[in-house]
Formats: sequence, structure tokens, C-alpha cells
Amino acid sequence: MFVLRRVTSLFGSRPYWLIAVAIALVAFAVTCPLRAELPPEAANRMLSQLKVLASDEFEGRGVGTEGLNRAAVVVRDAFADAGLDVTAVDGGAFQTFEVVTGSELESPNELTFISADGTPTALVYDEQFRTCSFGAAGAIRAPLVFCGYGIVSEEPAYNDFADVDLEGKVAVILRRTPQQGDEEGLFGGPHSGTSRHAALNTKLKNAIDHGAVAVLFVNDAYSGVSELAKLNEQRETAEQRVIEAAIGFVDGHAATPHDHDHAHGDPHAHHPHAETSDTQPKQGDGEPTSGEGTVAPSDPEVDQKSAPADPHHPHAGAPPHGHGAVIPDQSLIAAVTHLKEVRKLVEEYDPDPLMEFGYNGNRRGESVPVFHVKHQTMDEVVKAALGQSLEDLESAIDSDGKPRSIELTGYSAAGETALRIIREEVKNVIGVLPGQGPLYEETIVVGAHYDHLGLGGEGSLMPGSTEVHNGADDNASGTVALIELARRLASRSEPLPRRVVFIAFTGEERGLLGSAHYVKEPEFPNEKTIAMFNMDMVGRMQEDKLTVFGTGTATRWDALLDQEAGERQFKLSKKEEGFGPSDHSSFYAKQIPVLHFFTGTHNDYHRPTDDWEKLNIEGMGRIVDLLEELIVSTAVTQETPKYVAIKGRAEMQERTGSRPYFGSIPDFGGEEVGYALQGVSPGSPADKGGIKGGDVIIKLGALPITGLDDFDLALREFSAGEEVPVVVRRDGEELTLRVTLATPR
Repeated sequence: MFVLRRVTSLFGSRPYWLIAVAIALVAFAVTCPLRAELPPEAANRMLSQLKVLASDEFEGRGVGTEGLNRAAVVVRDAFADAGLDVTAVDGGAFQTFEVVTGSELESPNELTFISADGTPTALVYDEQFRTCSFGAAGAIRAPLVFCGYGIVSEEPAYNDFADVDLEGKVAVILRRTPQQGDEEGLFGGPHSGTSRHAALNTKLKNAIDHGAVAVLFVNDAYSGVSELAKLNEQRETAEQRVIEAAIGFVDGHAATPHDHDHAHGDPHAHHPHAETSDTQPKQGDGEPTSGEGTVAPSDPEVDQKSAPADPHHPHAGAPPHGHGAVIPDQSLIAAVTHLKEVRKLVEEYDPDPLMEFGYNGNRRGESVPVFHVKHQTMDEVVKAALGQSLEDLESAIDSDGKPRSIELTGYSAAGETALRIIREEVKNVIGVLPGQGPLYEETIVVGAHYDHLGLGGEGSLMPGSTEVHNGADDNASGTVALIELARRLASRSEPLPRRVVFIAFTGEERGLLGSAHYVKEPEFPNEKTIAMFNMDMVGRMQEDKLTVFGTGTATRWDALLDQEAGERQFKLSKKEEGFGPSDHSSFYAKQIPVLHFFTGTHNDYHRPTDDWEKLNIEGMGRIVDLLEELIVSTAVTQETPKYVAIKGRAEMQERTGSRPYFGSIPDFGGEEVGYALQGVSPGSPADKGGIKGGDVIIKLGALPITGLDDFDLALREFSAGEEVPVVVRRDGEELTLRVTLATPR
């Protein structure tokens, strides 16, 4: 109003009032945030593309499926329709390459130990040994050398290969690390048994580097004993809680005259549950159980017992479960159920399990035949050769932190592995928007992966599922946003001064395979690529929240993001790391500044329920708006983004693998110290333990948690079935909850 009065005073009552209105509108546009609605045509176009890519017809876009090949054609055609050049790769849009999608055992797979006098002892497959999927096929016959834990370390100084000649021989290697459980030991700390030195691939590479022609992995004794001890501690704790819950139940249900009256249908008789509200926990003596001792208001037993007796009800005067029946409360039921679960784990526990074929993935690069041998089986050979046991050798290493590597003189191994590596041809899809002017040879890459999990299996968070995993958010959302962004930039009246290359990557779910291949064999030189923008899971925006990774990888990103995102009313969470679990990592490894856009994980992540109906199309459009401005700014600015090296790696979700299952969903918008949660998976251990979205985990057991990496490492210290105290910060207060961990997923 102030602007309008001022302009009217200058121009009087003449038609120039139209100018005043125009100026007022301009002023309004300048001072108000930009938040234009997505045009219906664009919204319909994006929704239509999402419905196609996330349909069952495309078989979850899994690597090795025909559905993924069909998706590549759809993306190529969409790039062409958007106005991109789809002939950059030898006259086409597809950058093809082969990936390993699995391994299959063939025949034979044999292993025989040969004693000093030439006596052979053939081992039984599945009972005494197994072939490892990450090894090579081949036949071997060579002397055996005990190589301790297969570790080569400069700090601390420790080398299991220093004093033995392994050239042309078979390495016998213990799993994990020396002095486990000793925080002051060589590889001390709460996660010593799972440090980087314990990785199977690292040990294998060390052995190959020292001349090994095969590797026999053997479980260390400590892990089996300590895991069983933990399970027995859990059993004892569970037994004690059953006793406490039973005492509480008996004390709370002691016979009184009131009980006698109630049993005869007195509608005014006192019932032991009558004072328990729907929201008040019902506990026995001692601590709450894994079920938190809560009487659920929806429990028909509780509702029936808590309600006053109705003298007109057809069953009035009769106990709900038979004459004189007493129903255990929920805390006792939960305690007994938990005890049964733990006892089953103890009874079925194998302290020396053989790795399943497929554990640790498939062969990568150079390898040799790799076997996993039972501890007892290998121990017999060691005793015969050295006069001491494997446990003796482990104890000796633990005693002073020095290797005890030694050749098993006179003893050798003969064997053969037969496994077939399964390979499939896959395609990156590339479209190009040429630049014009003196900077036309410089490239900006914009990417999103278009593959997903197919019919589940490895990577799925719904174990055993063979349903189509449509991956609407992960990552049909990023693919569709990529196509829309290409359309926007290609339709500009003035060409951009730099080339923009749009890439729909394949194989991201298998380990960033598509982007890794591109930077290894780029269609446009990496040294001329000035920036990379990536979108992965951009379809579930809530409350204007957007997480951007890589903000520290170029000096200009922070200020540019603050300006552009602020004008568009995003609630931005900035993560400076350039390395993380999506395709931008491959480019950052080549010292190219990156920005990666992400709207957060959710309960449908890596499950068959990640469907297009749940996506926020308007939110996707707003992200496209933001990316358009960021890319245009980068393309027209004379100075290129200056690369900055940032240590560390960002994570997008709780990792599982061999760790027990917890069920948390990270919130990357949080700035607090701790592991912030966006939510928990329904029915997960975290959910059952009372953990909620918005909680910040600050301690798991006795281990402090400052972020996702801490949480991931801490989780390794516990076993499935173990009940773990979890300290969370909720609404400014610290709460201790108890979570019973589940088997890995």
C-alpha cells in the first residue's frame, strides 16, 4: 500500500495508476519467497512417467531383468522428447558394460588335507568346509601356512606375513582380530573384532599380495565363546524377569473377598485391573519387560476384564475364560515369550558356523580359491603339525600382541573350487544438452539412478519377499525429476555456455556400478567436468524438508544454496560430505564438486510398498525448480566451482548386513549430536521397544552414540535376541528404553 500511494502521488489520477500497480507487483515479487505451483501439465507429465517406471511391468527394474532394459528405452525416448541429443555414445544413448550379478556353485568343490606321511583326509562339504563365493574357481595342491589373522598394519605395527614365506602356498587365516574384547589391545576399542582389519576381502588381498595360491578361513575361538556367553547372560536375565513378573502377578492377584464377589457376578466388585487406565503401564515388581509392561487398551482380554459386569449379559457371572480362571497380565506373558525366544537361540547356537555361499558377495578383481573350514577340522591338522592347538596359537598372540605365523611343515591341501560368475549387460542412459560459446567444452553432469531391487532378495528390507519392488521413490522419483529438468533446460531460449550431460545410471543398488563405470570411461573428460548434481529419493518431501549432501565440496555451494533454497522456502539440511551411498560419490572421488539431493528415508524404503501413489509430485517439482537455478548459475558463472576435500562419508540409512536388526530410519535434517530418527519400521525391534520418530539415540548399551556411524559400529557388539538398553533424547528429556534385537536382514 505504501508503494501504491507513493507512485499515485507522482502520477496523479491519470492512467499511470497501472504503472503503480505493476511496480507494486514487482516489489511484492522481490520481497516475497518464490514458491510457484507446479503447472498442471508438468505435474501430469511427471505423474504419468512415474506410473510407468514404477509399474509391475518393469519387474522392479532389477539388474539382470528385462524390465530394466525396457526402462532404459523409456528413459532414452523421454530424453529425446525433452530435446536432448541421444547420439553421444557411438551414435546412441546407451553406455553398456557388464556387471557381476551373482555366483553359482558347480562341480566339483573338494578339499583334502594331506599329512606328512602322505595320508589324505577328504573333507565333507557343508559339514567340514564350504567354498566361498568371493573366491576364484581353480585347482590347488600346496603346503599349508598358518598366517594368524591375516593382518598387515602400520599403526599399530603388526604383520602376520612378516616372518613366513607364503609364495605358492595355502594361507590358513583366522577371522576377526587379535585381543578381542580388550579395549587397550592392539586393535582396541569397543568394535575391535569388526575393525577394517577384520574384513574378509582385506585379509584375502593381503594373502594374495604375499603369494598365496589359496586361502582357508577359520572362525576364531573367541567369537564363538563370547557370543555363547552373551546368549547365556541374556537367558539368565530373561529367567530373572520371568520370576519378577510372576511374583508381581501373584502379588497383584492374591485372593480377596472382592475377588470372590466378582467371581459371582457382583457388578460393583473390585477387579485388580479396574484402576489401570488405557495409558498407564501395568508392571510387576522390578523393571519393565521387553513389552514395557503395558496393558494394551485394544487387548480383548483386558477390555473384558476391566469392564464392569453387566447383569443382563448372557454370560454375566461367569469368568471370561472358564470357571475360576486367572489370566496372566501382559508383563508376564511378554517375559515368558522373550525367555522362550532366548532359550531357542541358546539351544540352536552354533559356535563355529560355516559361511553361507554368497556371504561377503562375489569375486571382485584378482582372487584365488577360497574355502571356509570348521575350526575343529583345521585344529586337528594344526595339532598334528605343531603339537599345539589353534586356541593355543590364538592365546599366544593375545598374550603379547605378536604374530605366531608358521608353516605347517609336511602338511598340504589339495582341492578344487567350481563356481560360475553370472554376468549381465547393463546400460547407463545418456542425453546431452550442448553448450555454446568459449566454455562449451566444459561439462556439468546431472544424474539419477533408474535401477532398483527387482523382486527383492539382497538389499530388500522384507526378508523372503519375492514381490515386485517398484522403487517409486527409490529412484523412479529421481529419474522422472531428471527428465523434467532436461525438458526445462532444453527449452530455454538462450543456450547455456557449458555442456550439460544428463545420465540415468544403472547398477546403483549393486554398489554405484553405473557411475563408477562412467567416471572410469567417461564420454566427456573428467578433468573438464566442473560439477555433478545427483538426485536419489526425492519423492517424499514433508514439511518442506530437503537434505543436500556435498555442500562442503565446493567453496561456492553454501552461499548459493542458502540463497536459492531460502527463496523457495525449503527447510534445508546441509551435509558437507562428498562421499555417500549414491552416485555422486563416484564423481567426488575424481575431485569433482558434487551436490546430492534427498528427501529422506521412510517405512517403504527397499520394500514392495514403495509405490507411486505415495509420492509428493509438487515437492518433486519444487526440487526441479531449485536444481534448474543451481545448474544455470553454475553454467553461466565464469569461475568454475572450486573443489574442496572433505573427510568422512555420509550415510542414508541404518546398515544391517551381519548386524542384528534394529529397524531405525535416520533423519538427516537433525543437527543434534546423536543418531536422529525420522521414524522406525512398523513391527521392528525399535518400534516394539517404544522408540519413535523424533527421538535422538545417544547411547546403545554402554556405548555413546554421536551419529549413524557410531550406531552402526555399536550394533555390531550385540546379538540377535539380546535385550539392549537404549538411551534417547525426546522433547528435551533423556529416556531409557529396552529393545530386543532381531536376526539380521
